[in-house]
Amino acid sequence: MSAVVELIDNVNRDWNKELIINTFSAADVARILQIPLATERHDDIVVWRGEPSGEFSVRSAYKLLHR
Repeated sequence: MSAVVELIDNVNRDWNKELIINTFSAADVARILQIPLATERHDDIVVWRGEPSGEFSVRSAYKLLHR
């Protein structure tokens, strides 16, 4: 497994419970299954939380590291 998307049943828009149970510890399974999934599929986007604009800059990374 290389991505979280592999843990999702895209037909039913639900977690692939069998795969999760067979891959993770019981404690992790419980945590994963508590995470709600979006009801509609959306494309991924890159967002940098260090700036209100969501765009990465070396300056904002530097400021974040020195907080």
